[in-house]
Amino acid sequence: FKNEGGWWHEHVGSDKAAPGSYGKASIVCMAGDCPGFVSFNEEGSESEVFRPKYIEGDGAVSRLSGLFVKVVGAGARSFLVEGSDADGDLCALKLWAEAVSDGQPLLLAAVELEADLLHRALASLEALGSPQGPVHSTCRALAAAGYAYEPWTSAQ
Repeated sequence: FKNEGGWWHEHVGSDKAAPGSYGKASIVCMAGDCPGFVSFNEEGSESEVFRPKYIEGDGAVSRLSGLFVKVVGAGARSFLVEGSDADGDLCALKLWAEAVSDGQPLLLAAVELEADLLHRALASLEALGSPQGPVHSTCRALAAAGYAYEPWTSAQ
């Protein structure tokens, strides 16, 4: 990709992988005055979407929160969501990160995580090359993409 006039444009002929090795992949996430969502999109496969749970009885919808990751070509995973690891235990995330192979394309989204927990989660992914911030304290959703064990920069 290259930046021209403030817009990012696809740069054909990237030297990261042979053409067609992985195809295109993207991550989209949203938070705010809505329940939020995360959507992983990968060429040749259906989107993997994470949405909040519907709370039966009162018709309310919970808010989505957590850390969501995907190795391109494999299924997406969620961490720090309602359930066993919602208390901030990062063991499962660290185990997942250790299993990622060098050079694999990764997608990452964080939605509605408290600043301290977000910082600790990103630190757990630092060896993979994940951006560490700084992340503004009012940030409620962020997304990143890169290759495992290489610095993730937007200027490639």
